[in-house]
Amino acid sequence: MKKSDKRGEGLTINEIEWVGEMIDESLAARDARIVELEAERDALNPWATLGMACLARSPENDCDPISGGALQQLAIDLGLLEYATVGEPCGDRCQCADYYGPNKWPAQCLRLSALGKTLP
Repeated sequence: MKKSDKRGEGLTINEIEWVGEMIDESLAARDARIVELEAERDALNPWATLGMACLARSPENDCDPISGGALQQLAIDLGLLEYATVGEPCGDRCQCADYYGPNKWPAQCLRLSALGKTLP
């Protein structure tokens, strides 16, 4: 007697089509989630690069700490910070007001860029 594969026996065409639709929906949901995760990864990449630069220059690695100016420039280069022209201090704790003084307005101040604000 010959062994036969009995998978699928007893299923109607409608049931088989339904299973196929469920598989298609599951694959579409998986593909959509992959796209979401790739976008999150891409958004985090500049922040990760910035963090890695800080760690690479840490005293634990026998390096001098990264300077504030170098860190600021790296954040600008990565698109996390951008310059904005402002006409007055942004508040009581405005660092630009401390830097420029009371009579140097308008001034170029650093702000989080659109990319810098999209941390997931």
